Amino acid sequence: MLRADPVSLVARSADVVLGARIGDLGVEETDALVATLNTHFSHDGLAFAAPRPDAWFIVVDGAPDLATTPLSAVRGTIYPHLPTGEDAATWRRWLSEMQMLLHDHPVNVAREARGCVPVTGIWISGGGRATDIADVPSTAIYAAPSPAGDVARGLSLLRGNSVRVPPAGFAELPRQESATVVLDPASDTNMPILERNWLGPALAALEHGSLASLTLLADGNGIAAAWQAQRPTLMQRVFARFAGRTFAPPTPDMGNEVDDT
Repeated sequence: MLRADPVSLVARSADVVLGARIGDLGVEETDALVATLNTHFSHDGLAFAAPRPDAWFIVVDGAPDLATTPLSAVRGTIYPHLPTGEDAATWRRWLSEMQMLLHDHPVNVAREARGCVPVTGIWISGGGRATDIADVPSTAIYAAPSPAGDVARGLSLLRGNSVRVPPAGFAELPRQESATVVLDPASDTNMPILERNWLGPALAALEHGSLASLTLLADGNGIAAAWQAQRPTLMQRVFARFAGRTFAPPTPDMGNEVDDT
């Protein structure tokens, strides 16, 4: 399975550049585009699937020998970022065919008439097989159906576990051995809410002893960082109370794990 993002590709005099990922498709538009792609590529063993308009995939028999570039890493002309590997020539040809299929598609004609950006290409990236996934620790998963929560949801469902949508805040989580909660990406707008409903109460639970450990994971700009905190000792709680320090997340060292115990 490969990730397949609907994108806008802009042809210039000497090259082609990535315009944008198309994120405003409706369900009917998505279904129509996917149906056209599936009809054309069925004899090639490709099956397009879009469980949501913002989540497109290609299911393919076997494991193609491909090295791909994540959409977020593409800058400027697309040529240096196209797939490489033993099967790259075939996939590059297929990507060109996808562009031709989409060029005058009725969905795109209607979108342009409404002033919307048309889908003129598909960007493939990632890929893997379910059998390649290492065993994951058992934990209750709370994640909404969204690009941010799909990986956690998929891992949980693969283990045969249920997935729940995150509650409004940390205080509403049931007491349990372990829980993984995937929240919306932080921004200037929602950061005060995340701090008030999640981070603040979780840190208070650590201090009071009702939470044994807390790990905060974040990514962006090509790096990932982890902050870990353990339940403080009595001496640490006394020191912190007299020091009067407010919580400030440490600065990660280019994605290396930072221990904030």
